[in-house]
Amino acid sequence: MLRACTTFLYVLTADAARSNLKMERASAIEQVMNTVDSLLQGGNAGNKLMNNLRQLAVHSETPGVLGEGNALNTALEAVILDIEQNVETTIIAGHNAAQVAVDTTILAVETASNTAAGQKVTANAADLEWYQCVGVEKTKWVNIETAVANKAQAEADQVAPCAAEVAAEPYTYALLLDNFACDISEGDCDTKLAAYEANVLNVLLVSMRSDLGTDRGVYNTAVGLCSTANGVVSTSGVTLGTANAEYAQQQLTCLGLHGTRALDMCTFGSTLQSKCLEFDEHKAQVADIDGTGTEFSTPDRVAEWTTTSKVKCLLRKIIAGEAINDEASAECDEAVNYDVDVGVIDKHAERLATTMTTDKFTCEETAFEFSNGLEWTVSEASVLSETPAADDYTTQIYKPAFQSDQNLQPFQACVVSATEVEEEVSLPAAEDDVVDPAAAAELPA
Repeated sequence: MLRACTTFLYVLTADAARSNLKMERASAIEQVMNTVDSLLQGGNAGNKLMNNLRQLAVHSETPGVLGEGNALNTALEAVILDIEQNVETTIIAGHNAAQVAVDTTILAVETASNTAAGQKVTANAADLEWYQCVGVEKTKWVNIETAVANKAQAEADQVAPCAAEVAAEPYTYALLLDNFACDISEGDCDTKLAAYEANVLNVLLVSMRSDLGTDRGVYNTAVGLCSTANGVVSTSGVTLGTANAEYAQQQLTCLGLHGTRALDMCTFGSTLQSKCLEFDEHKAQVADIDGTGTEFSTPDRVAEWTTTSKVKCLLRKIIAGEAINDEASAECDEAVNYDVDVGVIDKHAERLATTMTTDKFTCEETAFEFSNGLEWTVSEASVLSETPAADDYTTQIYKPAFQSDQNLQPFQACVVSATEVEEEVSLPAAEDDVVDPAAAAELPA
């Protein structure tokens, strides 16, 4: 009907300008009917308009139906009413539907954007917590290295005092006695024996007791030193066992935080992908509104509204008995104001601009930093080594690539299957066993 009305507008302008609008009532109605009928053949006009005009044509000569001089005006008023009730309301409804559609898309962009911004904060916090955890893990490994060195030193320090204890256990005293001689016949042997006992044996016994006392002191000192060394070895073994256990527990904690970190990063990435999709849909919606040939097209509605408004204007001029000519057509053109009569679609350019910022993401990002932009790593050579060092825990720049396409995982870390489980960390078999990171734990990711 709308495109037919466009033709109708110009035909009315041409025909009516040449026609005498004060012709007889029946002839006027018949002429309008024939003009409209020829214009609307194969058009989009509704049956109501055709039926009204045909009824006017049928009853144009019937007394009492047409009334006194009002038949043509009544018919044209019916056409105007039909346009207002069936055409203009459809255009306004289309305008409102387009506004609702663009309201919906901008809200979806904002919602996803705000959610992604919040999840980025969460991912940053999780990344920092994991990073700090691995820093403590490295410290725990330093404790193991220190404990191993201390235990080795204690065992080395144990050798000398305990060997001295063993060496001090036996005691010998070499006797160097002068020969004893006397002449029994002279009867002085007892006197000489007493003198020998006092001057030789007793002196020797005193010397022996003194020497034994000295060696006993050496032995007791060696026992004390060996016992002390044994205690240091035992304590260093307990310290090493504690260091092993603390390292293993810290590593378990960090593995858990690493999983949380990956989950939070991937959740953020997926939400940002959703925002980018919503952004594309919003742009497509705006393009539909600005373009032609779609149900949301503003140019199409403006053209339809312009046509219907001009038809109504010309019909009212006919009803008022005014001449229908180029001047009248121009006046009707000037009277059309779609923006005032229907409205202007708010495409939310300002809201979109505040949403597509660096802080809330522009969907042009190709990589992201989290927290301090660093990650821990341990070289493969260190893992394979039987004696990895704490210095092998190093940091490197971490700025993973981002994929905005929802058909892809947002980050490479998200490619890992959800069914894959973390490796179990083995605790030390004995308190003096050293944890081997190559066999006991997964590396920091």
